[in-house]
Amino acid sequence: MAMTRKVQDRFMRNLFDAMYRHADEAGDKVAVSDSNGIIHRGELLAKVIGLAADLGPQPGPIGILAPNGIDWVVAQLGCALAGKIVVPLPTFFSSAQLGHIVRTASVGLILTTNEAKQLTEQS
Repeated sequence: MAMTRKVQDRFMRNLFDAMYRHADEAGDKVAVSDSNGIIHRGELLAKVIGLAADLGPQPGPIGILAPNGIDWVVAQLGCALAGKIVVPLPTFFSSAQLGHIVRTASVGLILTTNEAKQLTEQS
């Protein structure tokens, strides 16, 4: 069942209100962890806000090419806060498959990590 734009906007407002509240009340608690480390609630919020500000003028869909983890969470939430359309780019896709998605979806910017870039260069 698809969400209407109004419901989606309210959901995202509630999500970011909760993030602000959690960062304010317990910013030193772990928000996300992965094999590379941890990020606390306050730091996560700061990174998300910073990325959203950087993405502000970027037109069109934004691709995220990153393994599941802290970087992916920051990218996804930063794009959401900035009101951007996100196109997930699976790290296990070949370069040809990724190119097809990027062209078809008119992705103008790809957020990635060094780890993900190395994976795609091997395919």
